[in-house]
Amino acid sequence: MTDSALDSGSRLSPTRRVAFAVRHFELAEKRVLDVGCGGGESLRHFGPGSVGLELNDEYVRRARSRGLPIHQWNFVDGIPSPLRGRFDAVWCSNLLEHVLSPHLFLLDLRQALVAGGLLLIVVPVSRRLRVGPWGGFDAADHVSFFTPFTLRHTVARAGYDVRYLGCASVPGAPRTLSSLLAHVSPSVLLAASMVEDFQYPEKAHKQLVDGKPVFA
Repeated sequence: MTDSALDSGSRLSPTRRVAFAVRHFELAEKRVLDVGCGGGESLRHFGPGSVGLELNDEYVRRARSRGLPIHQWNFVDGIPSPLRGRFDAVWCSNLLEHVLSPHLFLLDLRQALVAGGLLLIVVPVSRRLRVGPWGGFDAADHVSFFTPFTLRHTVARAGYDVRYLGCASVPGAPRTLSSLLAHVSPSVLLAASMVEDFQYPEKAHKQLVDGKPVFA
């Protein structure tokens, strides 16, 4: 399939998870930072001023050939200074499971958001009882693993207020039903708003200073 064919299909048919997020969280009207954006397949469905970050050379080339604004970037380097505090939302799909230090990564993503900005994360999840043939959470390249429960608490402890956790595979479904489907879905979408002036709990042996944890 040619790039032009991919472009045409991508314009008309966002993935189900992107369609769900656009419908329920109004991402078509928001300035979104797409972290790990690949070739821009999701980025193109977000609002004006949205930007992508991607490491892979081929994906960067493809996104730029489509006229999409993208920065080549390694997630261990933190959010580039010119992009800090600019975005209404951060979209991070199928990346957190590859990150060596999810907590530090989630702290870095805060730097990209405006006050009260929204973080949206999609990850494959592991389950005690596997339903169906899905086992993507255990892929060879994954180094961090989540259940819906641990994902919620990992995100909350990095300074976010979790607003939604559920399935994103049925774009037209109401959020209440989609939340229930999270119990059987092989992946989940989490949406959380950034807590301003977040600090670790009082008894913690660390503090957040300039967005980074400092041990007392």
